[in-house]
Amino acid sequence: MSRILLIADPDSLWVKRYVENVLHPAGWETVIYPIYGWKGTYREEYARMAAAVDAGGRTLPVLGRIPRVRMWAGILANAAALGKLGPFDAVHCHYLSVVDLALGSVMARRQGCPLAATFWGSDLLRAAPATLSRMGRYLRRCAAITVFNPEHVERIRSLYGESVAQKTTVLDFGEGVFPHIDRVLAEGGNAAAKLHFGILPERLTVAIGSSASRAQQQPEALRALMQLDKAFLQRVTVILQHTYAHDDPAAEAEVRALGERLPGQCIVLTDFMNDEESAYLRCAVDVYLHTIRTDAFSSSMKEYLYAGARVAYGDWLRYPTLGEWQLPVRSFAAFDQLPQLVKDAFDGSWQPLDEAQRQRLGSHCKWQSLAVQWLELYER
Repeated sequence: MSRILLIADPDSLWVKRYVENVLHPAGWETVIYPIYGWKGTYREEYARMAAAVDAGGRTLPVLGRIPRVRMWAGILANAAALGKLGPFDAVHCHYLSVVDLALGSVMARRQGCPLAATFWGSDLLRAAPATLSRMGRYLRRCAAITVFNPEHVERIRSLYGESVAQKTTVLDFGEGVFPHIDRVLAEGGNAAAKLHFGILPERLTVAIGSSASRAQQQPEALRALMQLDKAFLQRVTVILQHTYAHDDPAAEAEVRALGERLPGQCIVLTDFMNDEESAYLRCAVDVYLHTIRTDAFSSSMKEYLYAGARVAYGDWLRYPTLGEWQLPVRSFAAFDQLPQLVKDAFDGSWQPLDEAQRQRLGSHCKWQSLAVQWLELYER
């Protein structure tokens, strides 16, 4: 049986999904090392999948007071402890930092196995230039690197050169919410999903963003929507998903205040949403406005598309994959274009995906078809 070390966040839903959809079905035993600790999320699920989480907590020597020395003291202490949990046939770092990659590089060298590294998006797009530069020496040692967006290959090329770009693959996670969306659509669809959230089926629903983060730019979008005439807005329910990424309380308060000024209804969702609840939300929405500043290829956007929402994204984001898949998604260059987009959605001039397009999206995004490609990373 093969054994892998994931240097990743075990509290992340996506890491849990990766283990249960890629590694566990293929018979891999998994050890997860969380650089920044573990809250115990998914403890039972990992146990069922032969996945162990090593919580770390190594005691560092006194010389660890010097930042760079402290980092390497921690890396070597963790590498020694993790080595006792091997042997490993592969090491894979998810959501990259200098510390993750340094530890992964040490472990892969000591185990004589391939090192894979996966950029999730903001770790490549928002990291400081000095941080990205320090990652380079470890990325050059990787056997395989993955990104979620074709344009990010070009960023890799500009940062690290052709040799690193050549071993970089565009490979996404599968969409675990899709099967739940299928069920919600079959059992009542958009109308029933709206009632699930206490929204009358005849109301028009517009969702803005997918988290509470300031990077979602919800205040800007709300101010733009307020330019619609009052009679129209009285028929609209705006939905704001604030279930995670609470990085700016002042921005959240601003968003809530703006929502209260709307002539219609504004719902702010704050409770954790599992896959089933997420499916209800996707199916309840008529228009989804993807306004985030930077993004790899949003799962939320794909889920809204699959559920039948009209989706528009800021054209500062680049999604060449949408063109390759021939999916009719609209974009906007400025927030003042949002009122017209919303009106187009509700006057019939902007239609959601048809069934053939929806099935094509599903075929590209399901774990079953993507798992084989992920496992091939460990054969390089």
